[in-house]
Amino acid sequence: QLVGLPIGGVPVPVLDTNQTDLPYVSNVISRNVQKRASASLKVDYETSIGTFTSVTAYSKLNDVYGGDGIPYIPDTGAPGAFTQKYGLKNSAFTQEARFSSKSDSRIRWMVGAYYLRANSSNRNINGQDLAGAILPGFAINGAGTSNPTMTASNSEQRTENFAPFANNQFDLLPQLTVD
Repeated sequence: QLVGLPIGGVPVPVLDTNQTDLPYVSNVISRNVQKRASASLKVDYETSIGTFTSVTAYSKLNDVYGGDGIPYIPDTGAPGAFTQKYGLKNSAFTQEARFSSKSDSRIRWMVGAYYLRANSSNRNINGQDLAGAILPGFAINGAGTSNPTMTASNSEQRTENFAPFANNQFDLLPQLTVD
């Protein structure tokens, strides 16, 4: 919000995030496509001394957004106004394996390991709004196009973690356990 400028004919006398009656002003049709997928599997295998547990999970997200720059400020589509495109891709795989003793004994234990592999990429392009539309894709658009690129960023992150763990419990008294 810009104090002193009308938005869609409604004056903005003060900066107030609770002023929810301001119209959404845009000359660019926005587009948002999200694709999500996830799956998980848990397997328990009982043995004479305890239980082996495996928990496997995978998730994937692809989110692409494009639209007008800032929808709550005056935007006539004249040179200087801008558009924005944002793309996010995330994927993650996790695996946990643990072996735990029977829960009804005086001494209980558990050992295991956790693994995570994740990938993330973010793309952001701000363009000049010369024709009331954004060009598709994430290419850098030249000065002679209807939506020339003003700023662009691309970042990637890869994460891999491994965490072994263990726990031991011993019942000293019926009401007192050392962990």
